[in-house]
Amino acid sequence: MLAVHEIQAGMAFDPGYTILGTRREQVRQAGNAVTPPAARDLIAALVEAITGDTPQIRTAVAARELVGAGA
Repeated sequence: MLAVHEIQAGMAFDPGYTILGTRREQVRQAGNAVTPPAARDLIAALVEAITGDTPQIRTAVAARELVGAGA
Protein backbone atom coordinates (compact mmCIF):
# COMPACT_ATOMS: atom_id res chain seq x y z
CA MET A 1 0.00 0.00 0.00
CA LEU A 2 1.30 3.46 -0.85
CA ALA A 3 1.85 6.07 1.83
CA VAL A 4 -0.22 9.25 1.69
CA HIS A 5 2.73 11.35 0.51
CA GLU A 6 3.38 8.84 -2.30
CA ILE A 7 -0.23 9.04 -3.44
CA GLN A 8 -0.05 12.84 -3.39
CA ALA A 9 3.16 12.79 -5.46
CA GLY A 10 1.54 10.42 -7.97
CA MET A 11 -1.44 12.76 -8.24
CA ALA A 12 0.90 15.76 -8.88
CA PHE A 13 0.01 17.59 -5.66
CA ASP A 14 2.49 20.13 -4.34
CA PRO A 15 4.75 18.50 -1.72
CA GLY A 16 3.59 21.00 0.91
CA TYR A 17 -0.13 20.27 0.34
CA THR A 18 -1.79 19.00 3.51
CA ILE A 19 -4.71 16.58 3.67
CA LEU A 20 -6.46 16.41 7.04
CA GLY A 21 -7.94 13.38 8.77
CA THR A 22 -6.86 9.88 9.67
CA ARG A 23 -4.60 7.95 7.32
CA ARG A 24 -7.63 6.15 5.89
CA GLU A 25 -9.45 9.45 5.31
CA GLN A 26 -6.35 11.00 3.72
CA VAL A 27 -5.98 8.07 1.29
CA ARG A 28 -9.66 8.30 0.43
CA GLN A 29 -9.50 12.05 -0.18
CA ALA A 30 -6.38 11.76 -2.33
CA GLY A 31 -7.89 8.89 -4.30
CA ASN A 32 -11.05 10.87 -5.02
CA ALA A 33 -9.18 14.05 -5.94
CA VAL A 34 -8.84 15.61 -9.35
CA THR A 35 -5.16 16.14 -10.02
CA PRO A 36 -4.21 19.83 -9.91
CA PRO A 37 -2.92 19.89 -13.52
CA ALA A 38 -6.16 18.37 -14.82
CA ALA A 39 -8.28 20.80 -12.79
CA ARG A 40 -6.18 23.74 -14.01
CA ASP A 41 -6.52 22.68 -17.65
CA LEU A 42 -10.26 22.05 -17.35
CA ILE A 43 -10.89 25.48 -15.82
CA ALA A 44 -8.67 27.13 -18.46
CA ALA A 45 -10.65 25.42 -21.24
CA LEU A 46 -13.95 26.55 -19.70
CA VAL A 47 -12.73 30.14 -19.36
CA GLU A 48 -11.57 30.13 -22.96
CA ALA A 49 -14.87 28.64 -24.19
CA ILE A 50 -16.96 31.18 -22.27
CA THR A 51 -14.91 34.35 -22.75
CA GLY A 52 -12.91 33.58 -25.89
CA ASP A 53 -9.74 34.66 -24.07
CA THR A 54 -6.87 32.34 -23.27
CA PRO A 55 -6.25 32.63 -19.52
CA GLN A 56 -2.78 33.23 -18.13
CA ILE A 57 -1.73 30.16 -16.17
CA ARG A 58 0.38 30.87 -13.09
CA THR A 59 2.74 28.20 -11.89
CA ALA A 60 2.82 27.16 -8.24
CA VAL A 61 6.14 28.96 -7.82
CA ALA A 62 4.71 32.22 -9.19
CA ALA A 63 1.62 31.88 -7.00
CA ARG A 64 3.78 31.41 -3.89
CA GLU A 65 5.84 34.45 -4.87
CA LEU A 66 2.64 36.50 -5.22
CA VAL A 67 1.41 35.31 -1.83
CA GLY A 68 4.80 36.08 -0.28
CA ALA A 69 4.88 39.55 -1.82
CA GLY A 70 1.67 40.56 -0.02
CA ALA A 71 2.81 39.28 3.35
